[in-house]
Amino acid sequence: MQITLHQFEQIDGLFSACLNRPALEQCVKHGREAANRMYFRPEWMLEDACVAAMGLEFVQAFPSAVDAAADVLTKAMLSASFVGEA
Repeated sequence: MQITLHQFEQIDGLFSACLNRPALEQCVKHGREAANRMYFRPEWMLEDACVAAMGLEFVQAFPSAVDAAADVLTKAMLSASFVGEA
């Protein structure tokens, strides 16, 4: 299996956004929409990016999109042929 450079960059950016997001408790203080925007939406977008790159079955094998993305990024770092041109 191979992913494109664009897919790798998208997953990497969203993964970083998920790791650096504020705590859920802080987001909830600003209301439901703020919690969705700041806490949940980055992970939803990450899940969509992982599904587009690797397929639904791959992503469903992990407890969260963050875990699936970590696996994708690890594979990309360990294999020179995992990330290719579009």
